[in-house]
Amino acid sequence: MSGDEGLSELELAVLTLCRANPKGLQDKALEEQLPSVSVEERSGVINALLGKRRLQIFKSETSDQLVYKEFSRDYANKLRGLGFTRGLAY
Repeated sequence: MSGDEGLSELELAVLTLCRANPKGLQDKALEEQLPSVSVEERSGVINALLGKRRLQIFKSETSDQLVYKEFSRDYANKLRGLGFTRGLAY
């Protein structure tokens, strides 16, 4: 996808999994799909993608699992220029 330049291999892997699961990728599924990636590495990549406004994080309505979705490029562009806190409020 356009705009993926500059992302690490692991960041691209997470986004690819999110794209394959547009309704949301549960944390457990992410862990299963990337078994060789440590919890620390996964959390670092998730935080990096959140900071770059490439990823959204939700709590599942049906379980206590975290769910990740890729931000649409249009929505990410809307948030461009807003500070992190204002972006969260938007």
